[in-house]
Amino acid sequence: MSIALEKFGLRLYLGEGAHAGQDAAPGSAEVGRTVVAKLSAAARCLERHVLTVLGAEQVAAGRLTVHNQAASLRHMYEYFRRLATDAPTRAMAFSLATTTSAAKEHHS
Repeated sequence: MSIALEKFGLRLYLGEGAHAGQDAAPGSAEVGRTVVAKLSAAARCLERHVLTVLGAEQVAAGRLTVHNQAASLRHMYEYFRRLATDAPTRAMAFSLATTTSAAKEHHS
């Protein structure tokens, strides 16, 4: 069993190798659920009793930095907006190409 903090959060791997699912030992799914439940409870306890107090102290002392993410968020928005806007055009072009290709094969 291994625990990894990855891009999209905490991951728990059971069995042999990094991403083994089929090699997991019998009962390891239950062990995994128990570990995840205990870690979640510990994280809630830590947030409630330690980080809340620590955060308030840090803010009161002026030790707070807010990173302005407006530009990167705007770029992401524009990228996905462009994909969404161009999707019907690409779908139509694909549909026409497929139809034309099928028609040529049919008449050949």
